[in-house]
Amino acid sequence: MFYLCGFNVWNLTNYDMKNLRKSLLYLGVFAMFSLFFASCRETPPTIDRNMLEGKWQLNNAERFYRFNLNGTGVEWDEADQVLEHQGTPLTWTLNGAVLEVVYIDTILGFGVPFDYTITRLTTTSLQWRDERNRSFSFTRVE
Repeated sequence: MFYLCGFNVWNLTNYDMKNLRKSLLYLGVFAMFSLFFASCRETPPTIDRNMLEGKWQLNNAERFYRFNLNGTGVEWDEADQVLEHQGTPLTWTLNGAVLEVVYIDTILGFGVPFDYTITRLTTTSLQWRDERNRSFSFTRVE
């Protein structure tokens, strides 16, 4: 005996055929939705690490970041009367759209890593989301 969706295909009544068609229809719709939702994944943007180089200011704030091409940088907040040469040193790496920034504690000598997902990067603007899904926008100032 050969069964398809629980029906004996050699001995089908009219009622069984309707139920078989309905089962196959549901199976087809399920397969189509599965393929549709599997193809809707957002691909992360490709980020050019050379575009990160420079001095960035957090919009509507006095907080700044400087990223150097060699993977180092500094972060400072002029609202706290801290200048660039007094800021917190950092190292950074870019993996796809994920920017990992390690802030170096100059007193204790260890690093504190943070991951930021870059959502937009142009020659004049930078946007990222932090690990708590908060969004930050920056403007290139140098």
